[in-house]
Amino acid sequence: MWKDIAALFGSNPVVTLLILVVGTSTLWMYKEFKEILNRNNIAKLNLINERLKTFGKLEAAIALALKKPEDESILAKLYDILGESSALFTKEMREVTRTFYAQGHPHILSALQIFIDNQINTSREEKAELSKYENSTDVIDKIERMIKPFVPIVFIWAFVLLLVSYVSVLIHQQDLSAKIHWTMFFVSVLISFMFVCVLLSVGLDNKLGKQGRYRWLLHSVILFNPIVFKLYTGLWWGLISIIVQGFAIILLIKKQKKAKNSLFLLK
Repeated sequence: MWKDIAALFGSNPVVTLLILVVGTSTLWMYKEFKEILNRNNIAKLNLINERLKTFGKLEAAIALALKKPEDESILAKLYDILGESSALFTKEMREVTRTFYAQGHPHILSALQIFIDNQINTSREEKAELSKYENSTDVIDKIERMIKPFVPIVFIWAFVLLLVSYVSVLIHQQDLSAKIHWTMFFVSVLISFMFVCVLLSVGLDNKLGKQGRYRWLLHSVILFNPIVFKLYTGLWWGLISIIVQGFAIILLIKKQKKAKNSLFLLK
């Protein structure tokens, strides 16, 4: 077997060069992506720690202001802390803060305490997840940490293969309508491919969550649209297929935003 492999490399210098380039590029990308992931995790941990510190300080200031609403010095300090913390506020938190600025009654901040508590709990969960990634001694976590840099590399090589396949097919097409058809098909496949990348990336981070029938229907439309595309060869059918795929993505984004807002209000 080894002789056959050696003979293959010896008789095919192009294959040898290709394997060398792909192998070297993969190793280089693995090293780079691993460093990027480590830096991102450290930056996220620092940001989460800063957020916890800021919200903890604000939570204590609000509690003190609610306990001593007549103390002007406490309220003045609260105003300063609210201003320093505003960059981390959500839309709902800013609305509560503006109401407090307009009316000046500390009891309004009781609603803000609920949002702060939610932010603190969420930040602690994120910190626990990131700390587990950095410090865990569990074998499964270590394997996951080793595999994670390979995920974007697989996406990159899959995209390169997809692009090369498209170009190789396109250069053999003589008819303009055929070229347009294959281009639209490539766009449809590219959209599905990018959507798969997003789903896998979110799934690996355990952030996919419960999807429901409506979302899975939209997922199916986006993912399997290229198959439907190939069933109908007309250009108009291809255009309609891409429009349907794009519309499904828009509906999915709107549904996701609506779900996030509802979840935030429930918390």
